[in-house]
Amino acid sequence: MTSSFGPRAIVVSVGLVTTAGIEFISTGQLAADLEQSVIAGFPATVTRPKQDAQFCNVFVDVASGQLLDVQALDGGSRPPIAEEQLCQDAERAATGVMETLLSSR
Repeated sequence: MTSSFGPRAIVVSVGLVTTAGIEFISTGQLAADLEQSVIAGFPATVTRPKQDAQFCNVFVDVASGQLLDVQALDGGSRPPIAEEQLCQDAERAATGVMETLLSSR
């Protein structure tokens, strides 16, 4: 990816969780600031870790007891990618994943 600073190294991971739903995110067990969102029409939560600004997660509530976990991580960019940009990238990636999943119905 490129930005106004030139190329940047970013890692995006996607995980499917079938043992916990989105309610797990709001239990207070995560050391992160939470922001409610909507991804492709599904409830979502953007989590910004309080002690590490090098990544951002988006959790999408896809079904009862199931969620999609999308993480954007700075892969060593210089200067480092700002946390706000990582969260925007995670939301954009989550949207792409959900649109792909929904299109295969």
